[in-house]
Amino acid sequence: MNGERTRALGAGLLGCAMLLAAACAAPQKPEPPATVGADIRHGVEDPRVLELWQDAEVARQTRDFSRATVRLEQAVQIEPGNPVLWSRLAELLLLQNESARAENLAAKSNALAPDQPALRFRNWLIISYAREARGDTEGAELARRRSERLRGAGTADPGPE
Repeated sequence: MNGERTRALGAGLLGCAMLLAAACAAPQKPEPPATVGADIRHGVEDPRVLELWQDAEVARQTRDFSRATVRLEQAVQIEPGNPVLWSRLAELLLLQNESARAENLAAKSNALAPDQPALRFRNWLIISYAREARGDTEGAELARRRSERLRGAGTADPGPE
């Protein structure tokens, strides 16, 4: 168990570093972030949402961020109360240099996930990188501190079970 937690923490830190690099990359083509950790799962009741999620993931992995965004926007229309969908959509928007919108959607995900500290950790990282991308270093640091307070609660992999 301790080894698993150490690996998860290491993966989380690597993912955070990659997400930060993606947020600070040249505006034309940022690198996609690695998934932060591996312990957030959520069930999907609607098969349409699962199909849209899977299509979005394929698009994300092939760097077709526009298609991935469209698919997740369709999924949140079906399941607007699903905080994991909002979080992944925020990540995709950050990759497309839509930092203000990314921050808003990560905050929405946080509001929908008060009892999911690992997802909230991930969202605060997204908020931090979005603020940094807009030159708000003070706001980015505040968001980073919020994420640090949640880090011990777990890491996040926003994917359906």
